[in-house]
Amino acid sequence: MHWLTCPAEQLFETYSESIQALAVPEKLSKAQLHTPHFRLYAERRLEIYYAPLGYVRKAAKVALVGLTPGWQQMELSYRLAAELMKVPDVGQNRQWVMSEIKRRMSFAGPMRRNLLKMLDALDFATVLGLTSSAAIFENRADLVHTTSALRYPVFYCHRNYTGHNPKMLSRSIQMQMVDHLLGQELSQLPKALIIPMGEGATRAIRHLVNTHVLDEARCLFGFPHPSGANGHRHQQFAAHRQALKDQLKSWLKDRS
Repeated sequence: MHWLTCPAEQLFETYSESIQALAVPEKLSKAQLHTPHFRLYAERRLEIYYAPLGYVRKAAKVALVGLTPGWQQMELSYRLAAELMKVPDVGQNRQWVMSEIKRRMSFAGPMRRNLLKMLDALDFATVLGLTSSAAIFENRADLVHTTSALRYPVFYCHRNYTGHNPKMLSRSIQMQMVDHLLGQELSQLPKALIIPMGEGATRAIRHLVNTHVLDEARCLFGFPHPSGANGHRHQQFAAHRQALKDQLKSWLKDRS
């Protein structure tokens, strides 16, 4: 089965032995992971690699959509998978392993801190009935589904893909990933408010709205990407903050 149509758990099973066979030091290297074995696609300097991602939290009230996992997240996902599969009893439960990977690695590093600051500014925790926005990565991970417009890590010229070169959705493979992976994934969350973060993710969600896969009424547009590389995020967030806050509150109130 082609990776674009293969269920995430089945694809994880395909790669599980290879992941377990990795010699896992403190950090994995690109020499270990950027290999033909783990590479899903390569064309015109654009490369896509497998990572143990794709678990869906079907009861989530909110879906946060980034662009694509970068190297840091890819490396962490492999390291976590290798570690978690060794846990007695539950390590052979692939669904549990993938769920735990998602919880631990979603927007890992400084990006998570930036994201939580913006969510706090929208009273996100209060609207969801939480004491802190940080709970969505801890004991209330069930409330929020985190994902990427391009599920598997994408690199251009061996660097993290930023959505600009080549422009998001300008390549056929990008469109296929959005249609076959993201569209199918979000269709499993019919009641969730969808928040695309950044221009690339927004283009993907707009595409799914235009092709009638998603209802625009449940999409919260205008949220900047929390990456530290996005130097304009403070200005972008300030410009949309009140509108985002009002829509978030209204959406969740109507469905509580």
